Amino acid sequence: MIDHLIFLFYIYFFLFSSIGYGIKFSNIISKNLVNLNLGWYGLIGFFLISLISLFTSFFVSHNFLHNFVLHIIGFIFFCSSFLKNRNYYEYRILIYLSLLLIIAAFVFKNHDDFSYYHLTYALNLSENSFIVGTGNFSHGFRTFSSLFYYHSTLFFPFIDYYLFHIGPFYILVFFNFIIIKKLIENLKSNNQDITFYFSLLSLIFVNIVFYRISEHGTDRSSQILLILIFLLFLKISFIKDNNKILTVLSLITILVTLSASIKAIYYLYFIIPLIVLFKKKLFYELLEKKNFFFFFIIFLSIGLNLITYYLNTGCFLYPAEKTCLIETDWSIPINEVKRMSIHYEWWAKAGGSPGYAHELEKHEYIKNFVWLENWVERHFFNKVSDTLFGTIFICFVVVIFFCY
Repeated sequence: MIDHLIFLFYIYFFLFSSIGYGIKFSNIISKNLVNLNLGWYGLIGFFLISLISLFTSFFVSHNFLHNFVLHIIGFIFFCSSFLKNRNYYEYRILIYLSLLLIIAAFVFKNHDDFSYYHLTYALNLSENSFIVGTGNFSHGFRTFSSLFYYHSTLFFPFIDYYLFHIGPFYILVFFNFIIIKKLIENLKSNNQDITFYFSLLSLIFVNIVFYRISEHGTDRSSQILLILIFLLFLKISFIKDNNKILTVLSLITILVTLSASIKAIYYLYFIIPLIVLFKKKLFYELLEKKNFFFFFIIFLSIGLNLITYYLNTGCFLYPAEKTCLIETDWSIPINEVKRMSIHYEWWAKAGGSPGYAHELEKHEYIKNFVWLENWVERHFFNKVSDTLFGTIFICFVVVIFFCY
């Protein structure tokens, strides 16, 4: 019994610490972010703790002292805000929601890759400061994620590394809080626009398809953040005030930066805030804000991510061969980079899996559309199709329920 109580104490301690950092950071970078809800604050705090963890890893190990100082500061920020605002309504929703979802942290097993490199990467950070060339240890150390850096800050007495899987749970809690809060506000104001239905579909989809924390890894947490990014993008079309648009763009930029730090492919979504800036012609207004601290934090995060990739592998974005600009003593050999690039593409196109490998050579299999038939047979059915048909069914049910 005492073990479960300790487990719960730390889960909420880290949860409140993330929210505390989010509140403090939001108050510093923009007055317009002061009126956000606890879910947004939680995600912003998650981003900031991951960034601090990434930065400090170059100087110290993430031992108990480091982690205690980091999270006690966040907890103090949280307590200060709580005593000042006393918004008990939101806190009650957060507690009820987290208690409802917390069974996922107890019941579901860890991701299949957890023991392979998720755990070892975070554990290495808790025992050592940054080690150059760790990409030579194993494939897992070549593709880091900010989730691992966040988890490394959770190394505490009595629990050790037993919460090194809890990051996706927090993202799921914050996502649900944001969506539920929005749905409640829309229903109260009787405003059922496209963002309302998108929010409703997202809530149902994520909690049906993504309910298994064990399957999140680093992919699904980023995909959940991507849903919020598109929700904010839709919201912009209903906003006339340029100051409010810039506030939403700040949120989008933070979410894209966080999702890209979890999975590098999401750097592509920086195109979204750029599209809005061009379409709304807000570049001059953005510069007039002179919010240098916000831009400093965003560019610091991107820069530290690229530097970490480089110091791990010798490539700024492994395994993109063109980003391996300067060969060093710790660099992964360029032939190995090419080989792994082909391997990842071969694997993504269903060329192989445990117990199976296509008869064609990897470099031949991935050419043109040779892979398509096999991908449809082995990957589309039943992985993509299950999600696709499930989404269509959810949309159908929602349309029937709300339109008839």
